Amino acid sequence: MNENEYIDYYCEHLLVFVHIDEKTGFYDNNIKTENYEHALHNAKLCGINKEAFVNSLKRRVNNSKRPINIDALWKFSITIWMWKLFSRIVMPEMGAVDQYFKLINRLNEGLDVKEIVFTGREPQKTKDINITLNEDILIGEFLKFLYSEELIKNVLTEENLKSYPKTHCYLAIDLLPKRTLAFQIARELTHLFEDMFQTESLDESLKDIIMATLSNLNLAAKAANNTDYNKLFSDAKNKRLPICDNYYQASFLQDVGVLPFSVIKNPESIKERKTFFKSAEE
Repeated sequence: MNENEYIDYYCEHLLVFVHIDEKTGFYDNNIKTENYEHALHNAKLCGINKEAFVNSLKRRVNNSKRPINIDALWKFSITIWMWKLFSRIVMPEMGAVDQYFKLINRLNEGLDVKEIVFTGREPQKTKDINITLNEDILIGEFLKFLYSEELIKNVLTEENLKSYPKTHCYLAIDLLPKRTLAFQIARELTHLFEDMFQTESLDESLKDIIMATLSNLNLAAKAANNTDYNKLFSDAKNKRLPICDNYYQASFLQDVGVLPFSVIKNPESIKERKTFFKSAEE
């Protein structure tokens, strides 16, 4: 047994291949491509260190009925942490051209507009007011204007088209809620333990180890317990917690090789990744 044991097992048994099209795809969780030294550097900046991790996990590992390699768990956890929190996420910004095309495309697809609401504020007033148009004749005239040469000329200017589409790049740690990141890491640890120990439901000691791991990664309270684990998975399953699986850390693209950046798909076109909730108790 060595400190790479869990990473090796995870990459051998739990890789997820994401198809972009018939010829192209990538493994979004090939964590062997993560730089461990870089992960340690970022962990130090965030106040995370192996000594505190090991000391807080010793009792829990000793109480577990399962053989846990604490050194391997540390390296696996900090690598997963690096993958999830420091992925680069490209977010599209809806500019004038984007908004126009989105509305026109919806109308061409048969969108039935039942009302148009204007929100504004009168001069010297602090309260917004809404004006709703729901008469067919008024709605019809406004929809005709959307296809008019005058509007198209004003929207599709050379300056607007230069910035189409607009995107901004963020780190996941700066963009996603802490509980979302906690769930993403807890889910990967759960997959690992379920597959490694051939169980469909984690026992209480393994849940305790996962929550202690999240605590040491500053993603859960120090007193987090099994109840918090169950609540985390329950909230994700019942959509009370955004899972945010609409970005992928690309480690390999077919016929291209290893890439040092993330491949981002349009959030509107992404299909929700299948996740396992076998171990989550309601």
